[in-house]
Amino acid sequence: MRIVKLSTDTRQDLLENLLKRSTNDYGDYEKVVADIIGNVKERREEAIFEYSLKFDKCALTRENFKVTREEIDAAYQKLDAHFVQVMRDSAANIRAYHERQKRNSWFDAREDGTILGQKITPMQNVGVYVPGGKAAYPSTTLMNVVPARVAGVPNIVMTTPAGADGSVNPATLVAADIAGVDTIYKVGGAQAIAALAYGTEMIPKVDKIVGPGNIFVALAKRAVYGHVSIDSIAGPSEILVLADESANPRYVAADLLSQAEHDELASAILITTSDELARKVSDEVDGFVKILERREIIQRSLDNYGYILVAPDMDTAIDAANEIASEHLEILTRNPFDTMTRIRNAGAIFLGEYSSEPLGDYYAGPNHVLPTNGTAKFFSPLNVDDYVKKSSVIAYSREALEKVHEDIELFARKEGLPRMPIRSMCVLKIGQTRKDRIMDRIAEMKRVTKETNIMMKLSLDGSGKASIDTGIRFFDHMLEGFSRHGFFDLDIKVTGDLEVDGHHTVEDTGIVLGGAIREAVGDKKGIKRYGYFILPMDDALALCAVDLCGRPYLQFDCSFPNDMVGSFDTSLVREFFYAVSYSAGMNIHIRMLSGGNSHHMIEAVFKAFAKALDEAVSMDGRIEDVLSTKGSL
Repeated sequence: MRIVKLSTDTRQDLLENLLKRSTNDYGDYEKVVADIIGNVKERREEAIFEYSLKFDKCALTRENFKVTREEIDAAYQKLDAHFVQVMRDSAANIRAYHERQKRNSWFDAREDGTILGQKITPMQNVGVYVPGGKAAYPSTTLMNVVPARVAGVPNIVMTTPAGADGSVNPATLVAADIAGVDTIYKVGGAQAIAALAYGTEMIPKVDKIVGPGNIFVALAKRAVYGHVSIDSIAGPSEILVLADESANPRYVAADLLSQAEHDELASAILITTSDELARKVSDEVDGFVKILERREIIQRSLDNYGYILVAPDMDTAIDAANEIASEHLEILTRNPFDTMTRIRNAGAIFLGEYSSEPLGDYYAGPNHVLPTNGTAKFFSPLNVDDYVKKSSVIAYSREALEKVHEDIELFARKEGLPRMPIRSMCVLKIGQTRKDRIMDRIAEMKRVTKETNIMMKLSLDGSGKASIDTGIRFFDHMLEGFSRHGFFDLDIKVTGDLEVDGHHTVEDTGIVLGGAIREAVGDKKGIKRYGYFILPMDDALALCAVDLCGRPYLQFDCSFPNDMVGSFDTSLVREFFYAVSYSAGMNIHIRMLSGGNSHHMIEAVFKAFAKALDEAVSMDGRIEDVLSTKGSL
């Protein structure tokens, strides 16, 4: 290998040389790719089958286009059982690592009623491209699919080219099955990318395409970006070893060659502070090249993009490593962890002589889909965040809006849009506050059966005072929260057959509360009728929407991790709201958006219902009669 003294000039020459490997230099192929994409968009499967025959010598039809379960089962039989287990172990490592990357939605609720947050949602459909041909890429399959599954993507489609006989490499099929791919199609090249981006009769359009490929695949991904999301435009493989005199030259040489053997465009660079190590590594490389199977590819790679750079000191060496921003960076110094703290730009960092690059490629768990060609300065390895999208959540109360609406109007005027905040001004001018209400909507109800004796008083226009005794303390706590957060005055006294269980007490209380709501609301003139609220409670996030339409209906999409909270049976939450909906004659939709603690989840549901109901029964000066085209509710 060439040995060069590291200087400003040699570093610049190296960077310019590495940039020559960029896909930006393949303009001759762009028209071919554009023609393929256009043809697939227009003719769909017909075009795909023609290209498969032309490029892969594979005669595809609608009958053999999709990989069957039988083909996957047969693939298992063709592989060594030990290798299958190794793939399973690798998948487990990848899954465990990426589980640590998961993020939850978050919400910040303030006292004035402002709620700001971020909702994390997995993508719905992801397409994974896996190269085929003579080589097999089970590791690529695992690295691209497992994080998508961890992120919660419900539908994962994979495309990979078949051989001339119509078969897919069995290792690729088994890896796809282990990772959790839903559907596999036998199609490769730019035509596969076009099919995933735009959809065909058989291949669904996806939201994102991930996975490496040849120049045609890379250019196709670049061409469809914007119609779909993509992971990145992958360049040739590269490794940089940062070493001092303590490094083992044989290990360094082997690690450099682990990338050089990939293809003739691969880059293998050593930066060291030791002249002696540089010479020894060069000798070891020369010795290895003579005996390795892919010696011709290795030699071309080293001749074009292989360097041993000798730096005057470690600071200079580290600066150069940060400037190169290599896909793989191995640190072989006396204290690799200390050196690592000064590294800003690298796709994956391997520390110490026992942490070789193939360990990351195949088994350790971190993703081997890494930024190349210096893009580690601003790109990250493939990760769980690549398979989710983030939505901002904004919810202001009237109180909060009143504080800032003049500032909003000022901002709009300064941008030449004086009417932009008109919606906010309308709300503030037309909407009535609780103090403006002239009614005192109260209902008193009593219900006596062999199972329960219930007395209840409800004021819809109260201040949140509660006196509640149902005999089930957790249930009391939930009803107190309903009262406080809905600003309802609520008195409840229940004597029930708790010696049996809490079912009759909870259900009958719901019946009476629903009846009280119906009676207190009265003729529904002037009320908003509809109400909704999304309420955070630590880990829990609950949505509730109601319609005082006179038609009972409950949609309850909640499941609680625990069967009991204290002495309260969590299955009774649904029974309670079912009873409320039917007794009040109202639609209630409740959905648990996130949560892991049953107490918090149930409390969020009751409070969200309170806020939604408070909104629905509030008065709106714009509504003269009832809010219905029928004239009555």
